[in-house]
Amino acid sequence: VAAQQRGVWGVAYHSDMRKVAPDAQLLAVEHDWRSYDVARVQAVFDGNWKSADLWGGIREGMIRVGHYGPKVPVEVRQHIERLSKDIARSKVNVFAGPITDRDGQLRVPKGSVASDADVLSMNYLVQGVQGALP
Repeated sequence: VAAQQRGVWGVAYHSDMRKVAPDAQLLAVEHDWRSYDVARVQAVFDGNWKSADLWGGIREGMIRVGHYGPKVPVEVRQHIERLSKDIARSKVNVFAGPITDRDGQLRVPKGSVASDADVLSMNYLVQGVQGALP
């Protein structure tokens, strides 16, 4: 409540937190692994499970952006929904360059896309992100 009085807002990660901070949440990024988990358990039962890397996201239904707070304008909500659909259709890649870190260093050049290994080893914040890494 005190944070809300100071005008602090946030993005909930993994679950909708509007019950805890109804006016402070801008939106929630939720992860839903249920379908994947059921399929993997079924594969174990069927005897054909194999270990593999998985990069599930919006397209696979494993990540959802939504549960907007009251401070998010309708136009912004609509833009996020359009962008989410474009990501799901592979029209937009969030790891495509140019990507510059907070200190102005170019990390992914224009025309390039960060590899899975690059994403796994990211140890920087991109321009516009506030905070500090441990």
